[in-house]
Amino acid sequence: FWAGNVIVTPLVLLVTLFSDRKRTLHDLLLGTVVTRTDI
Repeated sequence: FWAGNVIVTPLVLLVTLFSDRKRTLHDLLLGTVVTRTDI
């Protein structure tokens, strides 16, 4: 369990660095869309 977390957690965060919209792996898998609005 812990070895899996040690391997998976950095991968989840590394996807953010290389994705075009800066979404985490969780966002990509779930299809979450984040919208930013300037007020």
